[in-house]
Amino acid sequence: MLLSLGVHSLLLLFEVLVCDKLYSGRHVWVLVFFPLFSLSITCIGLSIWALKSTRPFELELLGGVNLLQFIFVALRLDGLVHWQWQMVFIPLWIFFGMAMIAVSYSILLAVVFLRSATISSEQRRSSLQAALGYTSLIVPSFVSLVNSVSRFIGLVAKLALMSLIMRSFSARGGNLWWCGMQKDFYPFLLDMLPSLREYGNVSYQLDARSAPAASTPDHLDRFDHLKRIKRNLKNDARAVVPILIIDVPD
Repeated sequence: MLLSLGVHSLLLLFEVLVCDKLYSGRHVWVLVFFPLFSLSITCIGLSIWALKSTRPFELELLGGVNLLQFIFVALRLDGLVHWQWQMVFIPLWIFFGMAMIAVSYSILLAVVFLRSATISSEQRRSSLQAALGYTSLIVPSFVSLVNSVSRFIGLVAKLALMSLIMRSFSARGGNLWWCGMQKDFYPFLLDMLPSLREYGNVSYQLDARSAPAASTPDHLDRFDHLKRIKRNLKNDARAVVPILIIDVPD
């Protein structure tokens, strides 16, 4: 009870200092965030004690890992550092990245439990509730963080995320099981759309002013050649039945 009283007292002191800073502007933001600094240091000590005593310490761990984040925000608001906001929120990016991995793991575990016949209904229900709880807690918080950074710096965050998505398509050594592809993106796309492979090997000439009538037979011959190649590939792909020799007795 004393620990809870101390935590709520520090949070109340932080709220009072924030209101006084916004109303009068007499303090610097580092002094305003000082209760949160003290709270984070206390949470680190409580997390170590709870780990040794085998007690849950989720809330204490959440307060302890945000110490560096509080320092970055206070320095940025005071103008002591001139970083971009996406650099200021690096500790939160790391935290939410690990949290999203945990959410994906909980969802995958819930799906495996639902499809397994050896798991009891109580375990299925508890895993499903845990997955839904983690998803409803982490995903909106992550979306809120992305929107906040996008509000601070405009479209830079959206362009950065889009660039990461586009670069992940051609990255070497990546996860080939991304979205169930089991192969690289471009071979997967060519297998899904064979017409791209056919038309991608055809050379096009946009300037056809010189001899439009003479270029028409060339295109027809090329198209017939492609059809013959495709027909030969289909014939080669057929199953070959081995020859069975039956010896007829005299």
